[in-house]
Amino acid sequence: MDQVTVTVEHDTATPAGEQLATALDVLLDGISRETAGRLQSEVRSRIRRQTSGTGRTEAAVTVEKVNGGYLVTSGNMGARSEMLPVWLEHGTKHMTARPAWQAA
Repeated sequence: MDQVTVTVEHDTATPAGEQLATALDVLLDGISRETAGRLQSEVRSRIRRQTSGTGRTEAAVTVEKVNGGYLVTSGNMGARSEMLPVWLEHGTKHMTARPAWQAA
């Protein structure tokens, strides 16, 4: 059986590992940001198709960076009810659900 021996010099391996970790952080951050942006666009598009009015519900779908990741939420719409996104997503006893966050 063939045998392979690898010798690693600690003083060159540590900086290379740190550079790799930094490069991966930058790459994965970009991928996460792009994915969150695509989700935001899709949810806004669904809301736009399913509702009519001022556009504040659509505009309230935001992306923010939290703890090294990206969070897509339906935030504050000003004077509008904070429950409106929940009502649209799950419906009420007088209105059928118009899901934008999950597949219909």
